Amino acid sequence: MQNLARHPSFAEDLRAASMASCLAVRIFDSAEAQVSCSLSFSHESLLRETIQSNLPQLSRL
Repeated sequence: MQNLARHPSFAEDLRAASMASCLAVRIFDSAEAQVSCSLSFSHESLLRETIQSNLPQLSRL
């Protein structure tokens, strides 16, 4: 599972999922979603690092 996190497409998939989520939220609440998406993308690398560092625990579930 850790190898998956290091795979280049993992980051691309994560970004695509984030964009899709933000787009869905933006449809319902434009102003809040724009702020949320801006914060989400500015912290994308932090999110990726958090997921990667927690993969060992997640794989045990």
